[in-house]
Amino acid sequence: MNPDLVGRNPKGQLESVRYEQINAMLLNEFLKEHHKGEEQDCKIQEQETTITELRSEIRSLAAMVNEPSVAIAAGERTIADWQRCCQRDYE
Repeated sequence: MNPDLVGRNPKGQLESVRYEQINAMLLNEFLKEHHKGEEQDCKIQEQETTITELRSEIRSLAAMVNEPSVAIAAGERTIADWQRCCQRDYE
């Protein structure tokens, strides 16, 4: 029994139960849980959006890595370029 629903006499003994407050307490608890659920739904939606954005970024980066001409056009060396460069240094 919730102590807030119990009426006590001056000696501290149980005297009555406030049944009329049970509905209000249950409604309050329901509203709190409902609000938590809505917050979780928003958080899940944000996470799904972030995951979609990250997947798109990963695809773009993977395409750049797999396309040597893009790296060369950007002034970057490909792995093959670095390997040839290093082999010349040791010959």
